[in-house]
Amino acid sequence: MPHKQKDIPIENLLERELHIYLKHRITITEDLVSEPTKWQHVRIAKSEGFGKILLLNGIVQSTEKDEFIYHEALVHPALSRNAKAKKVLILGGAEGCVLREAAKYGNVENITMIDIDGHLIRLCRNHLPEFNAGAFREPRLRLRCTEAGQYLRNSGEIFDVIIDDLSELSPPIHLFAQRAAVFYQHIAGSLSENGIYCAQLHSIAYPDEGLSEFALTFIKQYLPYILPYRVFIPSFSHYMCFILASKNKIGKPRQTLAMETVKKLKFYSGKMDDAMFTLPKTLAKFKQ
Repeated sequence: MPHKQKDIPIENLLERELHIYLKHRITITEDLVSEPTKWQHVRIAKSEGFGKILLLNGIVQSTEKDEFIYHEALVHPALSRNAKAKKVLILGGAEGCVLREAAKYGNVENITMIDIDGHLIRLCRNHLPEFNAGAFREPRLRLRCTEAGQYLRNSGEIFDVIIDDLSELSPPIHLFAQRAAVFYQHIAGSLSENGIYCAQLHSIAYPDEGLSEFALTFIKQYLPYILPYRVFIPSFSHYMCFILASKNKIGKPRQTLAMETVKKLKFYSGKMDDAMFTLPKTLAKFKQ
């Protein structure tokens, strides 16, 4: 029997066109924050089914219900493969969830977080404590509110893992190429010899957009060893493409987390790592 659709006021419907033939809806039940910062419009709200939700310029970034899937998938494949990582750089990540996951590694001595929008960080700290779980009190953290490309260009620092949680790529492809050339040169220049860069690139649900494949080809010019992987994010309603990239061959994951910490993870595990790196042909061709 088909599910009967409720009559919902249009102002409470959050709708995003995923593709010309497909739209994704989330129902908002209460607005907590809706205000501009210097850089973007921020909305934090409560929703049906997904709990608290963060939107930037009207686009869903994280939800309370499933942010752990995205953030564990982004952070742990890289850090579990670099047991000697001491310096970690986070680009973006205002919610504090990437920081929360990176801080679980005892071998990491220094975590630098770069996000251009200090106002957004304050809003997330105040209204999304369930997301960051106190991570901003982490003593290893150095937080800098500046533009990521500028920081990479000027800092001269070398990192063992760079975690890119900047907003997702957007077509048109030729504009992405123009800004990506300089950005990925600086990423490569900021990585240690066996360092790992990790990022989410785009949805891989709609091959005609071609952006994930284009980005993978582009990154490989600067970081020749690439391991793409994919994860389904319920609140995005599609598979996201992630990558690990390095100057040298990337090995298998190693057990670098304490066992009691591993047990507390909600998504990532050794078996899940195997599953994420089992790829369709469109992505498998980019593997190192």
